[in-house]
Amino acid sequence: MAQSTAQFTTRSYQSTDQPAVLELMRQSLGETATLQRTAAMWRWKHLDSPFGPSCVRVACGDGDKVVGMRAFMRWGFKAEGQSLRAVRAVDTATHPDYRRMGIFSRLTSQVVEDVRAEGAHFIFNTPNNDVLPGYLKLGWRQVARIHPILKVLNYPGFSIGMARGLAHSRLARPAGRHLAPEVFFREAPTPALRLLEQRPGMERLLRQDTLSRRAGRGMHTQRSWDYLHWRYGQHPTIPYYAVFVQDNGYLQGCIIFRTNTRYGMKEVVLSEMLLAEPREDLCDALLRRLRDSVRADYLITYFAPESFHRAALESRGFRPVPKQGMNFTARTLAPDLGLDPQEMASWDLVMGDLELF
Repeated sequence: MAQSTAQFTTRSYQSTDQPAVLELMRQSLGETATLQRTAAMWRWKHLDSPFGPSCVRVACGDGDKVVGMRAFMRWGFKAEGQSLRAVRAVDTATHPDYRRMGIFSRLTSQVVEDVRAEGAHFIFNTPNNDVLPGYLKLGWRQVARIHPILKVLNYPGFSIGMARGLAHSRLARPAGRHLAPEVFFREAPTPALRLLEQRPGMERLLRQDTLSRRAGRGMHTQRSWDYLHWRYGQHPTIPYYAVFVQDNGYLQGCIIFRTNTRYGMKEVVLSEMLLAEPREDLCDALLRRLRDSVRADYLITYFAPESFHRAALESRGFRPVPKQGMNFTARTLAPDLGLDPQEMASWDLVMGDLELF
């Protein structure tokens, strides 16, 4: 059902809106090499997720012209044996001619009520500093400022890159040139999709990782083979890679990662690390294979502070990044969950949960 104000109406998204929504996002938000407003990206992000299609609303002005949109991705978590239904507030766009009319607030409030009626337990997201105040006004709480952990591999390259980054922040200049992915690898890398094709082995590793690391801890994404295959094997624009350790034909551990450039530095982002057992020798073996396969200035990742993975990485030289971080916010929709989504101690997050995509 469409709802009207003096200047625009709002309604649920329809499949025929896709071209107009994508054009609005290009016009309002722009594109990058890894974040393109294409039909393939929309389908992967909002239709193909193993947690179900996203909840999307649009605003229309000048007849039925799409002038605003708001999308929440559905997401699943596990905690203390229970399954939790969540949504992740992601895409929002408003046509330049319709800004400051309340479209963002109205669409967001309506989508919140839509997902509440469907039984979602809470909302989470990682808003930037520009939009954070808007979320706080709408009832979100800033749970934490999350700082990744980083390990420098190439100190001269890292120091030069940091100087470039400082100059960029002061002079607002572009952050260095783009480097082709092939520059990162000493040998042909293993695509994450190729590792994920070993479905029985990956499912076994997932079960072992869940039992050994997450039992009794906070809320964590419901990792399944379907989730990993969608998240890291089918992304339309970002290639993910993997290093792994096997023993007697069984997967013992793996790291799923991607490459990036920042101020001319070669960055490797560790999105997932799965271990059959919480053993430091497994962590050592995986990190050694990763270092041997890439030419990177540094590695960066995130794991929950009380996790074995975090402790193992910090004992191997990873340190929190003090000034760089991301806002992590949440809004509770259902009471008596046992764990409070608005408290950081309730979460067991990894880098792959936090990355913008």
